[in-house]
Amino acid sequence: MSSASIDWSICPATDTLYEEIVAGGTTVYLRGKNCLTAVDTEERALNWHRSVDRMFEFIVASECGLVGISKNKEQNPTGIQKSCRLVSFDIKDGNPRWKRDVTAGRYDLCLQEDDLFLALAQGDEVEIRALDVSTGGVSWNWSFGSVSLNLSVASDLTTTYVCLGSTIHAFDRQNGTHEWQSDFESTSTLSRSLRVNPLTVSRGNIIEVINTASGSTIWSFSRQIESMLAEHVGPDHIDDQITPGPGGACEAPDEFVLRVVGRDTESIYITGHFRTSYTRRADMEWWTPKTDHVFVLNQHDGTIEHHYRIPAVAEHSEDIEYSTCFGALLRRDTSGISGYDPRTGNESWRVSLNNRMIAITDELVVTVGSGSSCDEAPESSGNRDIVVGLTPSGGDTQIYVSRCSNCNADLNEYDDPTFCPECGIDTSGL
Repeated sequence: MSSASIDWSICPATDTLYEEIVAGGTTVYLRGKNCLTAVDTEERALNWHRSVDRMFEFIVASECGLVGISKNKEQNPTGIQKSCRLVSFDIKDGNPRWKRDVTAGRYDLCLQEDDLFLALAQGDEVEIRALDVSTGGVSWNWSFGSVSLNLSVASDLTTTYVCLGSTIHAFDRQNGTHEWQSDFESTSTLSRSLRVNPLTVSRGNIIEVINTASGSTIWSFSRQIESMLAEHVGPDHIDDQITPGPGGACEAPDEFVLRVVGRDTESIYITGHFRTSYTRRADMEWWTPKTDHVFVLNQHDGTIEHHYRIPAVAEHSEDIEYSTCFGALLRRDTSGISGYDPRTGNESWRVSLNNRMIAITDELVVTVGSGSSCDEAPESSGNRDIVVGLTPSGGDTQIYVSRCSNCNADLNEYDDPTFCPECGIDTSGL
């Protein structure tokens, strides 16, 4: 993807600011405070827009369905919500298909094709339910005790995975048979960007790739904050930089956090950033690393294929979002979207756009934000959002392949990864 441009934009509704955007096939769904909107990215048109009588906390979508979860207005005498409500919507017109009240607690949702998976924790009990997204019928459920505050669920075509604290459980997607259980040393989170093989687990500064058949660890990747700081300030100055001193406030990193942001046929993309939680001397602000690290790892053995830095442009890491699409590493920040060469980290293009959210469909990147500071999109008032479609303009838009599938040659050594000079095969379609 050598460049990108704003291809189309629409304003779905007046006086609407959206809080979430998710992709389901070629449709993107947007959640506002009291509304839901569907935009067809192929037709580049509004599918439907409807008001809702409750505020949804988040939504999940696939090509087969759209489901939201909200808290009921009714509370018990202590002010705690009594229950939550699941609502499944018809993707054609946005009308509700079914509603289910569930006991309030910690929960997570995952939608895989036409199967909805709900992980619900209340007190020391956890329940896993598999529901038909069309009817709301329960296909199977599983209950067991757990006191963990951490809860996440993911699914691929055959298996559903539930992470409870430091333990991951695997269930047969169709019948709910418990297939395996793996215990880790500390609290883990399933990486939502990888819901197919391999399964990845994030634990702060550690990423582990899990064998989905057995639950065993295939390989792990970690980075300690001391070694990462040494890259920025030198090993001889680390103790000086992190020693408390007199004076005012300056943020200092106390952890190096890794995140899985995408994958292609051969590689897994991981970003790392310094997280700060306390302050140090004001006169030492210069040394605080204002950069993101990108590690491109071989999917099979975890070896580092590429490692580079990308300067941070946002004040907080929460304002930056990475993903992979069209053979490029994408970074969304509050002022625009950039595409980077996944091998070198060089910025290939940038579209200036005041935005807060991004979704990726099979065809393009869709982002949402006020058009008041958008360079190429129509002007809009500051109290409504526009939906913008970005498409590639020229260049190779195929997913980057690091090895030739015919002779297994390392294509990283050549300038053009779409052609293998050793066997003469075009790899762009592989």
